[in-house]
Amino acid sequence: MKRMVFGVLLTVIGFVFFAFCLIHALLNPVTLNGVDGLLSAFVSHGTLVPFVLSAIVMCAGLAVCGWEAFRNDK
Repeated sequence: MKRMVFGVLLTVIGFVFFAFCLIHALLNPVTLNGVDGLLSAFVSHGTLVPFVLSAIVMCAGLAVCGWEAFRNDK
C-alpha cells in the first residue's frame, strides 16, 4: 500500500510539472532561427529538460502503480 501511494505521488508531481511546462510553451510561442513550433518554444524558454524529466517521472509513477496493482502477494 505504501508503494502505491508513492506511485500516485510520483504520478501527480510529474503531471503537474509536465502540464506547467506544456502550457507555458503553448501560451508563449516563439520562432527560433526561422523554426517555430513546440520544440522551439521548449528550447527557447529552457523548459525542454524539465518537460522530459517530468514525463519520465510521471511514467515511472504509473509503472510503480501498475506494478503494485498487479503484483501477486505470496
